[in-house]
Amino acid sequence: MTSLTAAVGQPTSAANPVLRFANVSAGYGKATVLRDVSFEVPAGGIIALLGPNGAGKTTLLKTAIGLLRPTHGAVYLHGKDVKHAAPNRRSRQGLCLIPEGRGIFRGLSVRDNLRMHQPRGAGVSVAETVDRAVAAFPILGERLGQLAGTMSG
Repeated sequence: MTSLTAAVGQPTSAANPVLRFANVSAGYGKATVLRDVSFEVPAGGIIALLGPNGAGKTTLLKTAIGLLRPTHGAVYLHGKDVKHAAPNRRSRQGLCLIPEGRGIFRGLSVRDNLRMHQPRGAGVSVAETVDRAVAAFPILGERLGQLAGTMSG
């Protein structure tokens, strides 16, 4: 297993990043996969996590959502240290991971999937959730009635 040792994003000048890793190391048992990883995701920003199989991409994501605890460093969500916070607490703060191919209800429409993934207590209507998804991915607007399992990606 190779290690992810370099920062995966360049620190930004955003005063309040949504997600920040500060010198995080993590892994499985005695196998360290992430070594001193630091990056920030600014509010409204996007970063890409690229690397070959075994580089630590999934380990980084599992650490971000709380399925793995760092052995070193800190994870901040909205400026608060969540290193020891459970995944459900991080989810309520807006952080989630939807694994490829397993995050949808194949027999439901795209619209119904969006409704099912809407966080409880978010104070946002289903219509607003759909509007946000369509704004981010315009093609969904044409496919809201389509069964999610018939779509690729």
